[in-house]
Amino acid sequence: MENFNRTLLVCWFGVFTTSMGLSQIAPILPFYIKELGHVDTSEIAFYSGLAFGITPLFMAVFSPLWAFLGAKYGYKNMLLRASFGMSVLTLWLSFAHSALEVVFVRGLTGIISGFTSAAVVFIAVIAPKEKVAYALGTLSTASISGSLLGPLFGGFVAEFFSISAVFDVVAFLIACSFVTIYFFIHGRKIQKEAKKNTQKVKENKTLIIVLFITTFVIQFGTFGALIFCGICFYLQAVASNVYTLIFVRLLIGVGLGGLLPCVNALLKKSVSAKNLSVIFGFNQTCQFLGNFCGAFGGGLMASHFSVEFVFTFVCLIFIINAFIFLAFEKKYIFSNQGL
Repeated sequence: MENFNRTLLVCWFGVFTTSMGLSQIAPILPFYIKELGHVDTSEIAFYSGLAFGITPLFMAVFSPLWAFLGAKYGYKNMLLRASFGMSVLTLWLSFAHSALEVVFVRGLTGIISGFTSAAVVFIAVIAPKEKVAYALGTLSTASISGSLLGPLFGGFVAEFFSISAVFDVVAFLIACSFVTIYFFIHGRKIQKEAKKNTQKVKENKTLIIVLFITTFVIQFGTFGALIFCGICFYLQAVASNVYTLIFVRLLIGVGLGGLLPCVNALLKKSVSAKNLSVIFGFNQTCQFLGNFCGAFGGGLMASHFSVEFVFTFVCLIFIINAFIFLAFEKKYIFSNQGL
C-alpha cells in the first residue's frame, strides 16, 4: 500500500505539471506570436488558434498508440518518454523564432505527450479494487488543478518576467516530474502488482461506447451530474453580469469535477485488464477530440450565431447525453455490479 501511495503521489505531480504545461500557453500565445513578429496583425488570431488547437488534435490521434505501447513496454517507460519529451519541447518554445515554429513545436507536443492517459491506466491497473475510484478521482484533481492554474501561472510569470520565462519554468517542473518517476516508480514491482489485480471481466462494447460519448461531451458520470451541468450551461446564456457568470462557472466545475473519474472507474470495471490500456487510450482520444471540437466548433458557432447560442447548444448536448447514459445504466452497469 505504501508503494501504491507513493506511485499515486508521483503520478499526481506529473499530471499536474504536464496539464499546467499544456494549458499555460492559452493567455500568452497571441502576445508571444506578436512578440516574435514575422506575421501581420490580422494573422495573429489565426496562428494562435492553430497553435492552440493542433496539440489536442494530435493528442487525440496518438493517444491509442501510446496506450498500446504502454501495455507492451511498460507504463513507466511511457511516463518517462512523455515527461522528457514535453520538457524538451516546452523549453524549445522559449527559443522559437517564428509563429510557424511555434505551431510546429505545439504539434510535436501533441504527438509526444500522452502522460495523463498513461498515468490513468497505470493507476487503474495497480490500484487495489476498493481504491480505484478514489485513486482516479485523486488523479483527476491533478489534471483539473493544473489546467486551471496553468493560464493563471502563465499570465503571472509573463507579466512580471517574460513570456519565454513561462516556458522555462514549466519545462523545469516537467523535468522534475521525469526525475521523480525515474527514481521513485519501480517498474518490476508495479508490474507484479498489476498482474495480481487483473480482473477477468467480459468486454461490454455498448457501455464502453456510451462512456466514450460521455467523455467527449464532458470536454465540448451520473445522470444527475450531466443534467446539472446542462442546466448550468444554459444559465451562462442568460447571465446578466460577470459575477453571475463566475458563480455559474463555479457550479459547472462542481458538476464536471466528478464526471471523468466516474467514467474512468466504470471503464475499469467494464473491461479486462489486458485490454484496459487500449480502451483508456481511445477514451483519451474522445477527450482530446472534445477539446478540439469544443474550441473550434464553439468559435464557429459564436461567429455565425452568438455566444449565448453556444451555451444553449452545449446545454442540449449534455441533456441528450444524460438520457443516453440513463438508457444503458441499469442494463449494463448494475448487471455487472457497477459503482
